[in-house]
Amino acid sequence: MVAFTLTTGADAPTLSTGNDTVTGSQAGSLNATDTINGLAGSDTLTLSAVQTVTFGASTLTNVETVTVTAGAQNITTHDGTVAAGQSLTVDASASAATLSWDGSAESDGSFTLIGSDQTDTLIGGAGNDLLSGNVGGDRLSGGAGNDTVTYGNEAADDDTLDGGAGTDMIRVTNYGDFSDAGAITGFEVISVSNGATAVFADTFGGTTTALVGGGSFGFYVRSGTSLDLSNLDVSGLTAGTASVTLAAFDADAATLIAPTGFAVTIGGKSGADLLRGGSKGDTVTGGAGGDTISGAGGEDWLTAGAGADLVYGGAGNDVLSGGADNDVLSGGSGDDDLSGQAGDDRLMGGTGTDFLTGGDGADTLLGEAGEDSLSGGDGNDVLSGGAASDVLCGEAGDDRVVGGAGGDELCGGSGSDTVAGGSGADDIGGGGGADLLSGGAGNDTLTGGAGSDTLSGGAGADWFVIGDGDTVADWGTGDSLALIGASGLTAAGISRNGDTLSFDTDGNGSADVTITATGLASGASFTVTPETGYRSVTYTAPAPSGGSSGGGGGSGLSVDDNPAQAGTGDPSRVLTNNGQTTGSAAIVENTGNNGNTVTASLPGGTSLTASGPAAAVSGSSALSTLLTAIEARGPLGPDPVLDSARGYLDMLSGSTKLDIRTIVPSAGGTAPADPFVISGTTPSGAGSQAEAFVLDVSSLPSGSVVQLDNIEFVSVIGSASIVGGDGDNYVVGDDAAQYISLGIGDDTLAGGGGNDIVGSGAGTDFLQGDGGNDIVFGGAEADTVLGGVNEDVVYGNQGRDVLYGNQGLDSLYGGQEADVAFGGQHPDIVYGNLGTDTLYGNLGADTLYGGQDDDVLYAGSSAPDAGADVLFGNLGNDTLVAGKGNAVLSGGAGADRFQVGEDGIDIVADFSAAEGDVVAVPVTLDRLATLLAGATVNEAGESEIDFGQGAVVRFVGIAPDDLNLSMFDVI
Repeated sequence: MVAFTLTTGADAPTLSTGNDTVTGSQAGSLNATDTINGLAGSDTLTLSAVQTVTFGASTLTNVETVTVTAGAQNITTHDGTVAAGQSLTVDASASAATLSWDGSAESDGSFTLIGSDQTDTLIGGAGNDLLSGNVGGDRLSGGAGNDTVTYGNEAADDDTLDGGAGTDMIRVTNYGDFSDAGAITGFEVISVSNGATAVFADTFGGTTTALVGGGSFGFYVRSGTSLDLSNLDVSGLTAGTASVTLAAFDADAATLIAPTGFAVTIGGKSGADLLRGGSKGDTVTGGAGGDTISGAGGEDWLTAGAGADLVYGGAGNDVLSGGADNDVLSGGSGDDDLSGQAGDDRLMGGTGTDFLTGGDGADTLLGEAGEDSLSGGDGNDVLSGGAASDVLCGEAGDDRVVGGAGGDELCGGSGSDTVAGGSGADDIGGGGGADLLSGGAGNDTLTGGAGSDTLSGGAGADWFVIGDGDTVADWGTGDSLALIGASGLTAAGISRNGDTLSFDTDGNGSADVTITATGLASGASFTVTPETGYRSVTYTAPAPSGGSSGGGGGSGLSVDDNPAQAGTGDPSRVLTNNGQTTGSAAIVENTGNNGNTVTASLPGGTSLTASGPAAAVSGSSALSTLLTAIEARGPLGPDPVLDSARGYLDMLSGSTKLDIRTIVPSAGGTAPADPFVISGTTPSGAGSQAEAFVLDVSSLPSGSVVQLDNIEFVSVIGSASIVGGDGDNYVVGDDAAQYISLGIGDDTLAGGGGNDIVGSGAGTDFLQGDGGNDIVFGGAEADTVLGGVNEDVVYGNQGRDVLYGNQGLDSLYGGQEADVAFGGQHPDIVYGNLGTDTLYGNLGADTLYGGQDDDVLYAGSSAPDAGADVLFGNLGNDTLVAGKGNAVLSGGAGADRFQVGEDGIDIVADFSAAEGDVVAVPVTLDRLATLLAGATVNEAGESEIDFGQGAVVRFVGIAPDDLNLSMFDVI
């Protein structure tokens, strides 16, 4: 072993084959003319004074280590410094001075370069170099080869890192803070090993990150960083002992994308963060901002935190929880558990067997596909089960619960609820409060619960579980009442007064339960059957027998014909039924209208007056006669009823004859048990005969029902329930609150003013709520359904429907097939539900939900200060079009298309290249390239592209440098 000290001259020490030491303790003692050949062994050059030198070919050879203890060093090596396949270690970790080491000339050897705690410059060569800057603002460049830059326990303060050519790596062995680093380029791998922590504040696009060991790994981001670890190599993690955390470090909006293949923990901060899990069961918490959270694959735990958040479960059985604000939660595929917590939340289960709980606030819960369980919680909630057999309960508040397809179990809860079954055999309960229950199709069971409830079974053999004060709106001969307990009830203990039924349930001679039953035939006989825990009650309607006899073609009625009255020129016919059972007579006959006959059936104790021209009329005479008859029934204010009459007559051919009548039914103090039935004849030829009636029900008691069959046009004056069966009917109401629901046939219905319920069963129908806060529902075929001018709820139900909200704050539900829905002129909520739907927001700040198939959503137009349209594609390959005004677009699962950049501020919330998303913009390809080069980051951490003239597109979770032409389609 030889020890030699350099001089300032040209030194050529004779070294041995052992472990020799050469020392440069004088400034300038290492120079290019030196010849230092370490030969064999492990040789060391120690520098403790300032040196500035560019090596020649023989200045330094066969030396394994250069140790710097003091003095600033500025050294440039030669290709001959390191022999082929060998390595030289340069270590300045003990020095307090700067080290500048340039090894770029090296072509076949490699370096290990360790800096001081000052501002160092370390440059490797063509080999696989290892660089460590230590503290200080260093410049580290690997050059060619597969280089590694290591951080053990320091911050990359102002460091500039360049991996150069090759597959280069940043390795964090304990703690590395890159949040204040300068430019970091040219690295393909980030390695965080042995439970280390890495803090980032820059986007590492295209890097492959490797984790090794069994400790707790942490990735923390600052200043709105986008950190995509979807290519993370987790093969080196120790299962069961390793953990990985991704988290935002400050208030700026961050994007954190988890790896595939390992469950991680992700946390947002107070910014509007984009947090996306991987393929395993991740735990993601949003923080205080308005976050977008996606679980992707695996069984994830997703928590929104504070702020108005968007939470997507994705694939797998996920648990989603909202926070204190108005959140949107979508389960995606799998069996998911969604909880809205506080705020007015929107929960969508997606496919699978899902559990949805609204929590506090006015929530909207959509079960969608699968057998779901929905609970509204506190607040006035809306629950919709969708396809399959679901369990829905509104809980507290005045809720709206809709079952949909399948045999559903529905309950309203403690408020005054509206609960509606669907096409299956449903079990429906009202709970507390005065509830409105409807069964729909199927053999349903309806239980009112506490409060004075209204029960309507609809089609099928239904069970009504009744309590005191309830109303059964449509008790038919195939339906049954159930009285819980009631062990003393017999048929003799049932008494009737009109539509009021009283039940002596304990047999003591006094009524214990009293209900109202409409639609019950006069003279019905009751049968009581003992069952375990309750008594069932059915009834049998008597055969029609008529009351007092009369003339004029009557059947059990008195019929009085009066000649034309002064001032009108119209005769009238008065039908009076003084008997106990239903009787009928003609109110239109022998009018010269191709044998047209219209018959009226009257319940016992009622009467009806029909007046109008003795002969059928046509053309302009028909129009003036009908308008006069409508106007004669009292002041109408605005004339939508008159406009409807004109519209109906415009539909008729000029040869059609019209029988026009004003019909006024009357009854005593209570609604008749049976409906008034007005039945026309099926026309013998298209357009050959028709009727146009003005039906004035304003004097009828509340709860009265009028049934229309084969009546072409009816103008309804006053409040009543208008039902119907066969025929293509055109029915329009006035400003009173009406219930209009017709059956088979292609019907046109309009509620007029007032808070109406308008709907239809089979047929291709045109349904309109008009004025008032209406509920309008289509039926089994392709319907056109319109809300009107106030706050309406519009249901398409089955068939390919077209829905319009028109004016007011409307809620539109498409139904089970491919629907088209238009929001209207104010902020609306539009749901496509099942089928390939097309949804338009139109005017106002609208919210559109596509549903489960490939939907097309158009945001429409809104004023700059009116808020933004929000579009959710949900499942399927959806197309979302921003339109004019501001819009927020979230495609959800599937390959979605975002069409943006036309006008206003458009925000793309969840672009995913991996899912096949694409962004369509109205510029040329060259113009787009220029715009991408000028993309910026706003205060919320969103990438922003300015298309000019007020059109701006923002991307959540994508850094400007990651925006590229492959994401876009020019249109």
